[in-house]
Amino acid sequence: MGMREEILEWASDGEVFGIEECVNGLRDNGTSYTSGTIRTHIISRMCKDAPMNHCVQWPDLERVGRGRYRLVQKPPE
Repeated sequence: MGMREEILEWASDGEVFGIEECVNGLRDNGTSYTSGTIRTHIISRMCKDAPMNHCVQWPDLERVGRGRYRLVQKPPE
């Protein structure tokens, strides 16, 4: 499972979460990814509000406050 999929599986529709909550939750689930990789995905690769700094970005999360995010909607399976 990739980093994006792990975050999507962990996050709940509409629930607001902090970056550290997600990092700790993924660690509890046994992720092999580093804290920095998780943060980069949340802040910039998966956030629809982030500037286009990567070749591939997904509009999965929206920023609702400083360090606070929420899943826009779960992608179809």
